[in-house]
Amino acid sequence: MSRRLALVPILFLLFVAACDSKGSATTGAPATAPTATEAAPVTSAAPVSTSAKPSSKSTKAQQSGSTDPATGHQYALLRSGDAGTRQITYDLVEWYEGKQAVKACAEDGETEQDNDYCTGYYLRNNNKKLRTVPVAADSLIAEFKGSGLTKVSLATFLKDVPEDSTIQFWIKDGQVVRLEQIYLP
Repeated sequence: MSRRLALVPILFLLFVAACDSKGSATTGAPATAPTATEAAPVTSAAPVSTSAKPSSKSTKAQQSGSTDPATGHQYALLRSGDAGTRQITYDLVEWYEGKQAVKACAEDGETEQDNDYCTGYYLRNNNKKLRTVPVAADSLIAEFKGSGLTKVSLATFLKDVPEDSTIQFWIKDGQVVRLEQIYLP
């Protein structure tokens, strides 16, 4: 077999790998490892970059937390809660930190910089839709007291944390598994 023909399978594998990594980045589907029936990776080929770095001037600020409101790390404004039914009602916000906060503020024309606003953090609330979610019985719940977070019960959290406070929480299997108050100066 000539060298040219020997390179065809290697190039094909690199092409398939590049397509798989691009597909998983845009669809959210996890990349899969090769099975025993697939060809083994070639170790002698030079590394190939499958993603180009986007220009920081053309990309929008990237929010912290999950972009899927049904799962993962969320940021919101607490609207209400019921300790008896173990539910909270909230208004999701986009939360930005550090350089992304600076970028998001610039996108929105915000110039305020008091108390770390627009330099350390920024929140954007473009959707006022209220959502209600149950809080798991074994979830970790903490409110800001003194100089840090203190573990409390859901009833105490709902009594002490004022409506419209900024909170962060983690949703897993349709319920809150961790809930925290965010201190904002």
